[in-house]
Amino acid sequence: MTKVLRRLFLGALLLLIASGVLSGVFVASGESPSQGAQVISVGALTQVSLGEVQTFSFTPSANAQYGVYLFPENEGAAARAEIRLDGETIAEGEGALCLFTCRLNAGTTYELVLSGSGAARVEIARETLSRSWSMPLEIADGDSYSKMIARAGDVHWYAIDAARSGAAILAAAPEDAIAPQLWLFDANGRLLAESEALASGSGVLSAQFTSGERYYVRVAAGPDETGSYLLSCLRSAVTGLPESVRLSASELTLEGRSSASLITETLPAGVCPLVFLDSSDPTVAAVLPDGTLQGRQSGAATVTAYAYGGARATCTVTVTEVAVEGIALAFDSLAMEVGDTASLSPQLIPENATNRGLTFITEDESVVTVDRRGRITAVGEGSARVVAVTADGGMTDVAFVTVDPAPRRYRALLIGEQNYASTVDELRPGSIRSVNSIKSLLETASFDGESFSISTLLDAPRDDVVAAIRSAFADAAETDLSLVYITCHGFYRAGMTFFVMSDGSVLSASDLERELRAIPGEIVLLIDCCGSGGLIGEAGSADDLLDGITSVFQGTVGPASVRGSKYRVVASALLDQDSYRISFSDDGDEGMATVFARALCDAAGWSIDRGVQSAMNADANYDGQITLDELGAYMERRVSWYLNLAGSYAQNVRVYPEGDDSVLFARTGE
Repeated sequence: MTKVLRRLFLGALLLLIASGVLSGVFVASGESPSQGAQVISVGALTQVSLGEVQTFSFTPSANAQYGVYLFPENEGAAARAEIRLDGETIAEGEGALCLFTCRLNAGTTYELVLSGSGAARVEIARETLSRSWSMPLEIADGDSYSKMIARAGDVHWYAIDAARSGAAILAAAPEDAIAPQLWLFDANGRLLAESEALASGSGVLSAQFTSGERYYVRVAAGPDETGSYLLSCLRSAVTGLPESVRLSASELTLEGRSSASLITETLPAGVCPLVFLDSSDPTVAAVLPDGTLQGRQSGAATVTAYAYGGARATCTVTVTEVAVEGIALAFDSLAMEVGDTASLSPQLIPENATNRGLTFITEDESVVTVDRRGRITAVGEGSARVVAVTADGGMTDVAFVTVDPAPRRYRALLIGEQNYASTVDELRPGSIRSVNSIKSLLETASFDGESFSISTLLDAPRDDVVAAIRSAFADAAETDLSLVYITCHGFYRAGMTFFVMSDGSVLSASDLERELRAIPGEIVLLIDCCGSGGLIGEAGSADDLLDGITSVFQGTVGPASVRGSKYRVVASALLDQDSYRISFSDDGDEGMATVFARALCDAAGWSIDRGVQSAMNADANYDGQITLDELGAYMERRVSWYLNLAGSYAQNVRVYPEGDDSVLFARTGE
């Protein structure tokens, strides 16, 4: 039998390049603006007559990139604009529409200096998606869009590419206590229409679109208002102006939260049929996106039908009180596992009961928590009752929840690199066989006697390795165990181990640790490459190993997770040692596998050369289980035995933490 021994070491030069973006900010001086400067607000649409030089002062509320925009009211209107701080020009531009952009600081007072000719509107807008002319949100012909004005003074911009010519009604209906306004511009920045305010605070306008043209919609609320709104774009190919609107009823009564449809008709026949329905008080009677009226609470509201061109009609909607008679949860009892979530899905009896107020109570928050919407989360083992109480009448229903410990799930990612033709013009066989052998091992013996979900990755570049780690353990929980095996070229340099992929790309130990750190639960790391001991040090004491893993593997002094039980590490060699491959095949390469992989399989019960289950040789006390301490001791001896067959070579297996009695392997089902 021929014995072939080969090194896994690859000498390489490594250049690590970090790229970033340098962004500067302007520092406030605290000085006052020029005397006589008109104060304007960021996000305001200010009308100006250009000619003599005009100076405005403004103060941004956020550190951000801002744009200065000029929307001409007549042909030829153009301006030159500067932003000054302490009399010094920090940004400037000229023309129309977007004059320039620059970064500004929150709380700093700047000056905007304008000169030019013609009449126009000027706006200073925050340059992020949907908040400026240059970066609008696209809204389709006839679509609707719900969005929140989260910061007072913000504006939103939308772009509409008209797919057909015809009439349009644009409406922004408040979903909170705001009064949105609308402005419609053409592609040249000319203002086409402004919205009319309806009783509910909705802004609505009529327009005529031309097929193929692009239009811009500006949405803003009051200077101190925040909240959400629904922007709707109603479209029709017909443009004839209605003279009036006829409704199917002038008065409607809704029992509690029941619904009804209000049929609309524009007159005379053949004119534009578009109608926007608006409620004066959506908390009493709401208009749903499909036009259906729904009762919310007792009271009266006026629903206005606004037709294209401004014709309108009204309907008085009265909502009567419907008392709560009972409540029913989705289940009486529920078995959960730690980390699970579920919804109580409460149903009021009757379904159209007016007062929908509910309170949820859990008798033991260490077992299960519940939010104000009735969504429960299992947080600890045990049982607890969850009670739902109605605001109207104090009706109750109870769900009994039992929480079991989350099952411990096991995942493994096995990574092998052997085709280095692109870097050293040769194949380095053995890695793929090692990966496949460890895969077979994990399919027959497993941690704690549970089976693994196994993924493999062969001859992949660095970025694919990182992506595979993230994907393989994406749904890991704190109770789970994740195993990573890597066999490749490696080297220890400048206080750190580096892993070389087959395309020449390099993964550092700190890169690897960063990815592993993001995985919840316990991590078992099997590193089968030259210099791998650099992850955990090379001395024999636990303290020295701890210093190694915190200063090298972590890159800095590590967190408690590193010093505790998160990581179990088995390294194939000391930081200044090579890792070897060995074959017992006559042609050498056919039976090639790493010495580390052979020793691991021998330890835990898999014969690489015979391809069958074998004895668990590392089980020193014959209890049917292999601890990390037992595994390390056996593999140290077994690796030395293999190396002695080939000659005088040194490769010392090291584990972290030493003396650890965590159970690693057991027969499946035992």
